[in-house]
Amino acid sequence: MTSEILKNTIQHVWQLRKDKKQRRYFACLACEMLPGFGRLFIHMEALARHKRAVWYTPVGMREYCTKAQKELVVIEEPTQRVVYKPAYYGKSKECLYRFPSPSIYVAKITDGTVIGALGMVVACGHILCDAYAQDEDHRTLFKFGPIKKVKKDGFMVLVDKEVQEMEEAVNLCGIASNNYYHFTMEILSRLDYVNHNEAYRSLPILIDASVQQYEQMKDLLAAVNETHPVVYVKEGALVKVHHLIHPSMNTWMPVNVSNRELFRISDNLIAASGVENIRKAAQRYMVPQTDKKIFLSRRRTESKRIRNEDALAAKFAEAGFEIVFTEDLSYAEQVALFSSAGCVVGASGAALTNIIYCHPGTVVGCFIPEDYGFCIYSTIAYLNGCKALYLDADIIVRMAYTAGDTCEVREENVPGYIAALLDGMEKKE
Repeated sequence: MTSEILKNTIQHVWQLRKDKKQRRYFACLACEMLPGFGRLFIHMEALARHKRAVWYTPVGMREYCTKAQKELVVIEEPTQRVVYKPAYYGKSKECLYRFPSPSIYVAKITDGTVIGALGMVVACGHILCDAYAQDEDHRTLFKFGPIKKVKKDGFMVLVDKEVQEMEEAVNLCGIASNNYYHFTMEILSRLDYVNHNEAYRSLPILIDASVQQYEQMKDLLAAVNETHPVVYVKEGALVKVHHLIHPSMNTWMPVNVSNRELFRISDNLIAASGVENIRKAAQRYMVPQTDKKIFLSRRRTESKRIRNEDALAAKFAEAGFEIVFTEDLSYAEQVALFSSAGCVVGASGAALTNIIYCHPGTVVGCFIPEDYGFCIYSTIAYLNGCKALYLDADIIVRMAYTAGDTCEVREENVPGYIAALLDGMEKKE
């Protein structure tokens, strides 16, 4: 009976081999329910995609550089950084936290191999990952992108069979590069640290190939990068670089946590220098601030998040807010729009990354459950000198991860919330 089920399952999976989303969903489900079959499925996927599954032992990049006596230049020493929890209209007051953060550094690795869509570096049989070394409580879920399975002492990674080679390059591959926030803040904001060294300013940079799908992100890359040739790297590709330059992370939010209840307020740490690096690159597109009010719509996205967004948009439109779909705008247009705004409001999502271009005094609003403790955008607003006032949302459909939840805003709170946002605009310092 069991063998018949297994046979039918394998046949079904094989039929789905051309459907990427279904194939990955089934792989995750199989790994959770039937560990042995999960490993089999991973090897089947590797075979179908002409790749191989490899186990790597993770160690911290700092630890590796220290033991192997590799060059590591500290850009910013370990310090206390701020996390800004915004006031929630009608519920709670703002709160400013300070937490310790690691140093920001640039490492030079001899014969390091970069894995596309992951950004981790393989050297001497180890996969180098500071986030793993810092995860003392084992909260982080590292199974993402090419990482298909995680054990206490290893990652199973789906990689190409062939290895490309380069003499020298800068590693700017990373997790979720096709997401506007992750690409902006977790990847491109680190390039300026590399450019502190004049000798590195013309080296090729490795960028995930998924970025090429989005014109706005290609334009963002062009704005931040003026001197480096770009080499695009596909997911799971192996690029061995004889002299590899690797800038460390300057934000410390886990990719995912194994249980949504394990997310902490300290996970929202972000370096002010990263925010400034992006603003500096976008100066040419920024315009003077006006009293423009914009409402960011997610109506056309796959994940709407706020179930009654259309009703909210109508109320904000009545109050003079322009309904904006950022996907319709070029990168330069987004920078100009957000820098011109006196007030920006919308559901939590990557489009809010653009508040990085707002001028001090801009009022930033967001619809998100307060219980999430998600303060990345409010912290960016604080570092920019903006004001933030959020509106709580009720969770209607609760998923394993908060990004998959469906929420609803209580519409009776909206008129007062709009009035509070407008009052904030009038009280600019």
